[in-house]
Parts: sequence; structure tokens; C-alpha cells
Amino acid sequence: MRARGVLTACLAVLAFWGAVQSSGGIINHGLSKEAICNGSNMGPEDELGPTMSVDDRCFPSSGGDYRTYEQQLDYQRGEHQDVVVGAWCLGTGLVGVSLIRGLRRRPQRWRPGSRRSGVGE
Repeated sequence: MRARGVLTACLAVLAFWGAVQSSGGIINHGLSKEAICNGSNMGPEDELGPTMSVDDRCFPSSGGDYRTYEQQLDYQRGEHQDVVVGAWCLGTGLVGVSLIRGLRRRPQRWRPGSRRSGVGE
């Protein structure tokens, strides 16, 4: 396999990883401005909807301990970071693959080391 093929494969893997990373962050409410519980949201008296207020506790559907309002906001900030990093990786991979494919399709006369017709003849 040539170096161009290896580089293309690496950039495609980077783009795929970025898509998975950013979609996971979006699914876990990484773009939300308010605290949203993915499991049971328990208020002081009873179970509430997914949007949390300051006195609520979130029992995530993935198990584990409950999260307070501040802990849930911190968790969502981390997921937002995953969205940003994933989007950068996705964009970098896609731009890199398209640049490599574009360089492959250049006309032969413009490639380095080739002789341009009509020049010096």
C-alpha cells in the first residue's frame, strides 16, 4: 500500500472517530444550556421531568450514584467538549481526504517533476 493510501485510511478513521465522538456528546445533551437528566430526575417531593432545577438529583440510566444539579452541569460540559473535539476531528479528516483525492486528480502536466508542454522547446 502506498503512503497516500495509508494517509487516506488514517484520515478516514479520524473522520469516523470524530463523528462517533461528537454524536455521543450530542446524545448526552452536550449542547444543552440547562441541566437535563438522562434517567430519573428526583425533586424534593417526587419524580420530575428531564429538566433539572437546583434541588433535584439525577439518577442516570447507566447506573451509578446520583448527580446533583452542579454535577450534572459539569458532566454536560464534558460532553460539550466531546462534541467540539469530535467536530474538529471530523472536519480535519474530511478535508484531508478530499485534499488527497483532489491532488490525485490533478492533470499530469502540473505534477511536480513533470515537464510542462511548450516550455523550453
